[in-house]
Amino acid sequence: MSEIELSDFFYTELLTNVQALGEQIKNNFFKSFAVIYEEILFFSDDLTYSELFGPDSNRVYAVLIKDKENNSVLAAAHARIFLIENLENDISSNNTFVVPNYVIVVHKKFRKLGLAATMVETLEEAFLKDYPHRNVINFNLFFNPFSYKIFAKRTNSIIKPPCPKMANENFFIYELSHDIDNYFDLLRDGYKNLCDDLKLFSDLTELKDRAGIIAIHPVKMLEGNTLGLEAGDYVIDRIANKSRVIIIN
Repeated sequence: MSEIELSDFFYTELLTNVQALGEQIKNNFFKSFAVIYEEILFFSDDLTYSELFGPDSNRVYAVLIKDKENNSVLAAAHARIFLIENLENDISSNNTFVVPNYVIVVHKKFRKLGLAATMVETLEEAFLKDYPHRNVINFNLFFNPFSYKIFAKRTNSIIKPPCPKMANENFFIYELSHDIDNYFDLLRDGYKNLCDDLKLFSDLTELKDRAGIIAIHPVKMLEGNTLGLEAGDYVIDRIANKSRVIIIN
């Protein structure tokens, strides 16, 4: 099924400010996210609520991809937006970084259709409009190697950060306390044929259960940013969402 054909079967609901939703709408969307997050990520209702509506982030954007025929949720994602000042006592735009943190899930039978990448692009397009003229840099914890591939493939640079919680004395690695569906069997069985990004993920985690990597991918940098990164747009190729997008403010 090509990307053009996707628009015939699916549609997208985009929430551009989750915390500002009215109570009834908020409850309805919470139920949709809670079901798929629990099924795939084993999130509790409390954790899903905290992710979507917690006060710690500056703003939350969220997206659902639904079946046109029966309105069932096929994929979901949200991005919590944090405004981080790199240096102390400096509130300038060059020192302020928009840092989105993503959670992305897709039902198994729909995972080869590019829905995860489509959701990332949809969320990013939305928050870039609301945070113009800002440094933007992704900071994410990846347990799904294919999610890591999406972010690594679309940007031309990666920063390897020190990690406050280390496993096996490797600052890339983060270790969960519970099991997840991480698709490591697919990497083990076909390692020789993997792309470079998936081989890197495999090598860093050693494909140990519950292991993931922390990675930072620049999106857009201003001239004179205090991280000292080259100014410009780091995204190599943006993918348009060809499905119908319903924006819910």
